[in-house]
Amino acid sequence: MITCKTFKGGYCEKVKVHVDKNYCENFCKHYPKDLKFPSGMKQAKNFATAIGKRVVNRKNRSEKEIKRLKDICKSCDAYHEQGLTPRCKYCGCCLNLKTKWESEDCPLGKWATKGE
Repeated sequence: MITCKTFKGGYCEKVKVHVDKNYCENFCKHYPKDLKFPSGMKQAKNFATAIGKRVVNRKNRSEKEIKRLKDICKSCDAYHEQGLTPRCKYCGCCLNLKTKWESEDCPLGKWATKGE
């Protein structure tokens, strides 16, 4: 199940109410009901942003961390594995790069960030 980035611990910051996790899918107008890849222009912009962050931080994650992140991705509704490489339908990114590069994070907030 995909939830908005603002849904945390039973509270939706977008609509400022306490909700159960089914609220997003069934009632929230911000929930991506029919998840499709973003437009080609949006995907190009996302990739350009990722490259810019990569120039600043060229560190790669460990193989163990990459596997952990890929497992999280595989359990997500936005995971798409057809064609040459697995991709995220939410942002359009190639997950082989996104999980490897330390400069990247999950646009849906599913990966724990450092310090959490």
